[in-house]
Amino acid sequence: MNSVPKRTVYAVPASPTNAPLLVPITVPGVNYIEIAECPPTGTLAGPPNSNNFQPQGLAYALPDDGFLQYKGLVPGDFIPIGDHDAGSRAGGGRGLGFPARPDPGNPGQFIPARIIAAVVSATATPTQVEVREWA
Repeated sequence: MNSVPKRTVYAVPASPTNAPLLVPITVPGVNYIEIAECPPTGTLAGPPNSNNFQPQGLAYALPDDGFLQYKGLVPGDFIPIGDHDAGSRAGGGRGLGFPARPDPGNPGQFIPARIIAAVVSATATPTQVEVREWA
């Protein structure tokens, strides 16, 4: 597994009146993903970018049950998805899915990315998440 993940920051809508953020896979061959709430102008990996960051917590659902059962995530925790140790074993691990890609049977068309989580803020205040993907 690559020791440096791809990091992407997404805006997360407020709950409960808005549709959830659907988090797509963006790395081919991804084996492990972490999703965590982050400050509004930066990522968890860098220096603090906001002295007044007030985490909201998250509500999330996974594809295991068709995104039906939402679970809570407290501020400071993260959602682990996949096999973190996959890269250390011979043959790697089972991939989680694919990013969007061209459809070989339909030129000019694309196969959508696999959605790995649905996420909303745990409160009526929008927030952000940092998604870290390891291949």
